Amino acid sequence: SGLSFCIILLGILFKIQKYPGEIPMLVSGIFFTLLSLILGMLFYEKAKKIFSKNLIVRSSILLVLGISFYLIPSKTLIEIQYRNNSELREIHLEILENRDCEECFQRLHDYHNPR
Repeated sequence: SGLSFCIILLGILFKIQKYPGEIPMLVSGIFFTLLSLILGMLFYEKAKKIFSKNLIVRSSILLVLGISFYLIPSKTLIEIQYRNNSELREIHLEILENRDCEECFQRLHDYHNPR
């Protein structure tokens, strides 16, 4: 369960930071967290231990967060994150559409490091 929690949290962070590979990480994290939730429920039905109850709570919270971030488009996250800076928002949206655009990355670098 700890590994699945790490994977789903890294997937969420990758999505927020706009790193490549966020979708496979979120999908695998959701899958393994769902597996942890099911196992926690089975163990709780069998033994009624507090560990199983805590596992169910943690798994449920992370599962809801993971599914939410999976369903929210990256474009929406960029628009929320840069809602007060239209120029920076446009640069990030261009990079999102074309990750191989060297000109876009140069514009982003120039924006953060003016001469």
